Amino acid sequence: ETGLDIEIISSKEESRLAVVGCVPLLNRNIKRALVFDIGGGSTEISLARITNTGNTFIEGFVSLPYGVVTISEAFPAQDMTDLAYNTIIERTHKLLQEFDEKYEISEAIRNQEIQVIGTSGTVTVLGAVHLNLSRYNRSAVDGISILKNDIDKAIAKIKRLGDEGRKKHPCIGTQKADLTIAGCAIIEALCSYWPIAEVTVADRGIREGILLDMMHNAKNYTFKKKRKETVSRLFLMWFLLVEVKAVKHVAKHFSFLNGNGYALAHLLMIGRPGTDVVNGLSLVPADKVKLLVPAVVAFANDTDLVNYFILDFRHFLSPYNN
Repeated sequence: ETGLDIEIISSKEESRLAVVGCVPLLNRNIKRALVFDIGGGSTEISLARITNTGNTFIEGFVSLPYGVVTISEAFPAQDMTDLAYNTIIERTHKLLQEFDEKYEISEAIRNQEIQVIGTSGTVTVLGAVHLNLSRYNRSAVDGISILKNDIDKAIAKIKRLGDEGRKKHPCIGTQKADLTIAGCAIIEALCSYWPIAEVTVADRGIREGILLDMMHNAKNYTFKKKRKETVSRLFLMWFLLVEVKAVKHVAKHFSFLNGNGYALAHLLMIGRPGTDVVNGLSLVPADKVKLLVPAVVAFANDTDLVNYFILDFRHFLSPYNN
């Protein structure tokens, strides 16, 4: 009826996309990353390796056959019992054993050779609780690293809140109250099975992975003739999916650019380390805006700069999450 073609992806593809979405958070000094994505019906855990040339590929992955929704449905009580909570932890430990032994993950984590990244609603809630935020702020949470001891404290605090307390918490709320406890059980299972020292919090994942894939694929075909049109549309999709207020802000202050995707992308680079333009879009004086035009033209023909923006857009988002 809608005319849309629906593609059902495999667990392996889901794992790969989650890693691609988290690429901007990878520590290039650590050559391997363990990315876990806690979904509603499953939990994908991917082991990625970063090559000397900067490319990332998946070494291996494991898919746990449960997520926050299926756990919540299996244990529908308002407050999950200790028995149910510990059962999830024990089952997770068993499912991780073969994956761990095959890739020697425990030893690598112990030797600080693997960066651990978590992406899901529960992981970002942990970040918000850890930071004692009065309301959720993506720019404050995305990319922070939480020590194992602080993860334990945040989980303990969430448990102490009880069902009613979680519903009233500004960073959890009614819809996530039971799902958060289910996610905490999975996170605690991972952190107790592996000798994890800290977890990098990612408020990003499959959606960003899909968009980055689309941008990469668009660059590799018909880019000579349709490059501007293709990338402009992809940037527009990115903005609409990530932060609508940002689109409005750019349109208001730089309407003379007529929606050129390259121009918008360059303007969003303002304030990045190494640039010599004014720090922050809202701080660019009207009489100085025209000085950006030559840089915009240069940007339109600089594939490396396009990729640089795509792979690290966090600094653009931070002013607009308030």
